[in-house]
Amino acid sequence: MLLISYGIKQSNPLYLLPLTEAGWSHIIVGSKETLMAMFGFEFILVVLLYCFTVFTCATAFSPQQLDLMPEPVIYLLRSIPLGTMDRVDFIFLPIWLISIFGAISGYYYAASYGISYLLKQKSHKKAVPFVVLSSCIIAYWPQRREDFELIGSIANNSAYFFLIVFPFLLLTLSYIFKKKKEPKT
Repeated sequence: MLLISYGIKQSNPLYLLPLTEAGWSHIIVGSKETLMAMFGFEFILVVLLYCFTVFTCATAFSPQQLDLMPEPVIYLLRSIPLGTMDRVDFIFLPIWLISIFGAISGYYYAASYGISYLLKQKSHKKAVPFVVLSSCIIAYWPQRREDFELIGSIANNSAYFFLIVFPFLLLTLSYIFKKKKEPKT
């Protein structure tokens, strides 16, 4: 956040105008797409960081420049001058990769533990190669942009089910099949 705040020095708030040109309905639809990407994280912290990053990039670059840039944050970080190091993105990317690998390893552990539990294995170590291999195959399977968009829309639509419907379904089933414990005397 400290590195991104350097972009405020280059900002031009006039790039934000007209603010509601697309209309509130388009803003709400765009918010829904962004909201799905943030489920599972500390919501308020991520929203504040995300809003600050979007605001800084939107004011530091013109709309024409933003159309040409695939990753404006990286371009913003490249513009920060440091005395001995020319590009700050060389610092940012390893820090980002550490957080990505931390998240992925947690998912691998949860998936391998779940598979070992379903198969009634004593150790989850046997499931780890299967989980890693299957995730790599799934990651390399889509080759076209349309495939990525299809997977993204499936993930966004299924997020409603897994984050709202499925927990309430499990809660309801737990109340229905709840075994009453006999009081010990």
